[in-house]
Amino acid sequence: MVVCTSQSCTRGRCHNVRPIGLVPGATATDQSCPATASTAPRTAPLTALTRLPSNATASMAAPPPRRRLSSLPVPPLSAVPPAVSQRVLEARWWWAYARQRGNAEWRLRGAKRVGAQPTILGNPTVDATDLEVGDHFKIWSGYRKTLVSGWGRIRIGDRVFINSGVVVMSVLEITIGDDVAIANEAYLMDSDSHGVEGRPVKNAPIHIGNGTWIGARAIILPGVTIGSRCLVAAGAVVSKDVPDDTLVAGNPARVVRELVYPAGVTRAWHD
Repeated sequence: MVVCTSQSCTRGRCHNVRPIGLVPGATATDQSCPATASTAPRTAPLTALTRLPSNATASMAAPPPRRRLSSLPVPPLSAVPPAVSQRVLEARWWWAYARQRGNAEWRLRGAKRVGAQPTILGNPTVDATDLEVGDHFKIWSGYRKTLVSGWGRIRIGDRVFINSGVVVMSVLEITIGDDVAIANEAYLMDSDSHGVEGRPVKNAPIHIGNGTWIGARAIILPGVTIGSRCLVAAGAVVSKDVPDDTLVAGNPARVVRELVYPAGVTRAWHD
């Protein structure tokens, strides 16, 4: 807005002023003011006052954005001293471990008992209503969601590992011993869920002995008991009991051979 600067203006502030796009702080005598129209000298067109200096655009431009620490270049570990590189690796390991521990505390909050130092990687569904797990229990849920569910009794021992995509579903009872590894997408369910040919639904408990390894995509049917240090091959469909120290494979699973372990070996798998 233009402010009238004439001392003879009886209005104090001219009501006939009009916007002319002046830069802040600029003033001019309004030619439309009746008190100054006859005495004010003729001025240059007001549009000339709207022209900004050549450097005004640059001075009014927004400041450059700040660079966040995450966008700054980070030298590779090979470029730092070995002692520092080792410390960085250790810090990363502890950070990942702490996240898995916190994830396990949250997702196992509904279990009746949870042993020491459980870890969970990913986003499995663990909503079994009667679940107890031992020490160092570990679940991975990556490319396929892992499921531990059901209203039946689920008891899992110490140092058990359940890989991505595994389904453990209980309506009666599933017991898993110590040092058991269940590979990706294996399926354990103690119920047929529905009858066939008019027969009733089969519900029977599943028991897996200590140190056994269940291979990828193996299926353990209701009523099966698997002994200790057994190895169930990938894709096997286990419909009958398996004795200790035995390798089974196929559909239906059959005994392939007896497993012979050195002294002191307590499980069929290695890290």
